[in-house]
Amino acid sequence: MIRLLWTALRTTPPTVNTIIAVAAAYLLAKIFWLDHEPALFDSAPAVGYLLENFGAAVVVSYIFFLLSFQIPLVDERRRVGRAVTELAQKAAMAVIIFLSEARNWQSSMLQVEKLRRVTVADRSLGLRGADSSGLSAPPAQLQGLTAPRLTPKFR
Repeated sequence: MIRLLWTALRTTPPTVNTIIAVAAAYLLAKIFWLDHEPALFDSAPAVGYLLENFGAAVVVSYIFFLLSFQIPLVDERRRVGRAVTELAQKAAMAVIIFLSEARNWQSSMLQVEKLRRVTVADRSLGLRGADSSGLSAPPAQLQGLTAPRLTPKFR
């Protein structure tokens, strides 16, 4: 609970923290110093009482803000943050797999293009290396080429 409260205090907007610091400093100065000084004008005690109540209202509203808004927000962000992190990791993995497959598909398409060029060249030159069954042996240009991979490869 203390850690949650500390996180709520740290994540509160700086302007709000500045306002509460000024109000608390005024209240402390009023209680410990200004209440013991003689009044400068006739209605000074009434104005001091009004400002003291205003400062106390600011402090109480800050506490209410922490309890009703900031602490639930921090708690929700902690719970939602884990889910968002998991979803982001899944999305990143999906993108990595997609890009990996796209790279593999691109290299496969390059191999298909090389194969097409070689077979077009073979057709224009006639069949080379034909055996007695009429089937041709793979030409030297096709050595080292592999068939395109159509199934996804997971690492």
